[in-house]
Amino acid sequence: MILYLTHISITRKKLMWALAGLLALTVLVYGYLVNATIMNIVERKEAAQEIAFMRSSIGGLESQYNVLRNTLTYEYAKALGFSESREKIFIVSKQIVQNSPFSSFTKEDVLVSQ
Repeated sequence: MILYLTHISITRKKLMWALAGLLALTVLVYGYLVNATIMNIVERKEAAQEIAFMRSSIGGLESQYNVLRNTLTYEYAKALGFSESREKIFIVSKQIVQNSPFSSFTKEDVLVSQ
């Protein structure tokens, strides 16, 4: 009888330590997941701020482009020494992926046509 009670006591101790280890592992995994979630939220907020900054920078660059585009005229180009070409040359680049369903060019296309 005493041997039986000792055996039950040892089994209960092993079970208790196994459950305590499982609980500790669960707490550690939960802590890691909460930490990862918080870090992702912070990264997302920083990315949103960076995107807002880039959008404002792009807006400024677009306004500069529009101002410069409006100042460029044929008279200004002629004053800089440019002249209009009499021959028109069109350049067609080769496709990297041949026989693509998105490509209208074939391997035999000419690079420069007049």
